[in-house]
Amino acid sequence: MPSLPLHRELFPPGVIVHSGAPQAIEGTLFAEEEAQIARAVEKRRAEYRAARILARRGLEELGRAPVAIVNAPDRAPIFPEGTVGTITHTRGFCLVALASSNDFLALGADAEEATPLKEGLFETILRPEEEAQLRRSVSGDKLALYAKLIFSIKEAAYKAQYALSRRYFGFSGMRIHLDEGSFDAELMLEAPPFSRGHRFRGTYRIESGLILSALALGPDALR
Repeated sequence: MPSLPLHRELFPPGVIVHSGAPQAIEGTLFAEEEAQIARAVEKRRAEYRAARILARRGLEELGRAPVAIVNAPDRAPIFPEGTVGTITHTRGFCLVALASSNDFLALGADAEEATPLKEGLFETILRPEEEAQLRRSVSGDKLALYAKLIFSIKEAAYKAQYALSRRYFGFSGMRIHLDEGSFDAELMLEAPPFSRGHRFRGTYRIESGLILSALALGPDALR
């Protein structure tokens, strides 16, 4: 598992990050949180519980009182007024990031196992130009791994834009431009308040068996 400093490097200063293995994170849930996972399998219960405990640690650092963090009908977590946040988990790993809404408009993060994306999913996840660019720049095992990276980036960027637009769209709705350790996610459609062509800048890491993608939308994100 990557170290906490690495996680902090994913986000700019002002964003609080907590992470860990779900089974190792201890704490209790609020009654309304328990109600949401009453019929869930143990894996889902552990991930849900871990995310809420980590989120409350972040709220404490922000000087906020502990509150229940339930999921809305669209399954997005509802963070308390005055805060923004994002939750992600994959096998054996959970990450929560929070910040004041005075400093950031939205956050997005995604964690995936650093395993190859099945080639049968390329057509679903990748735009034709993204796949062509990958095939020109990487090959072999790296091709499918970087295809998984693009999947992760799209998930993270989608979460951030959705917090403001509430616009649903598929993987073709974004085009990813990769740099070393950073990316631009370019909107290929209108998602008010964001226009077609808007670019979201974020960071990624592939380390310790994980792919981590993250971005924070500051006040200038709508300009």
